[in-house]
Amino acid sequence: MADSSEASSLTVPPQKLFNRDDFAYDENSDDDYLGFGGFAEVYRATMRSTGLVVAAKVLFRRRGVDLRGRLQREEIKSLRKEAAILLQVQNHPNIIQLIGVCEAPRHYALLLEFMSDGNLDKLLHSTSDKDVDCWKNRVDIACQISSGMNHLHSLDPPIIHLDLKPQKVLLRKDERFYKCKITDFGLLKMKGMTTTHTELSSSDFTPTGTVLYIAPERYSASYKPTANSRTKPDIYRRN
Repeated sequence: MADSSEASSLTVPPQKLFNRDDFAYDENSDDDYLGFGGFAEVYRATMRSTGLVVAAKVLFRRRGVDLRGRLQREEIKSLRKEAAILLQVQNHPNIIQLIGVCEAPRHYALLLEFMSDGNLDKLLHSTSDKDVDCWKNRVDIACQISSGMNHLHSLDPPIIHLDLKPQKVLLRKDERFYKCKITDFGLLKMKGMTTTHTELSSSDFTPTGTVLYIAPERYSASYKPTANSRTKPDIYRRN
């Protein structure tokens, strides 16, 4: 478990601090289980006081690979890093919103805005949703993603995502059109902890990313972004 100095390192507004009893989900329910990535699992949860449905990103507890004993400090650090980033970018319409943070013993979690229609990758490969073939929808989705990334890059210092891909764009459908939110900040893989053949091990200065979406210059072990180029890997376009 992290020591007390580490536990107090993230400053969260009181209204965004929650206890484990403040939200509910069933670890054993396939309906509540949404997936996993990095070293967190995601569940659909409900806030007990308001009934609000949220996505609870919880450090590994049951499914997937149990890293609690070996990487717990790094897990907590990564979770706090993502929370810190989201606290900086609250209220942008195309960035996932942080509802709250739970740091209960053995139950570290981020409570995030719930997007009910999955991610852009799922939509692009859908054979049932014909709205994806509408060019107005496609252009609108591209504009929303660009707006979110422009906001991140316009901050001082800029926030660089470094793993932007369809799986990191969440969707909520409103009639025929989609609201898009960029997600997954800060949960960087630790060196040597690659989980699939599509990921690269991190160096001391370059986080992991998905090979198909990495700008070519980032393949180099000697790559170090400059002030003028540091946002460019986020807007690399693969033909």
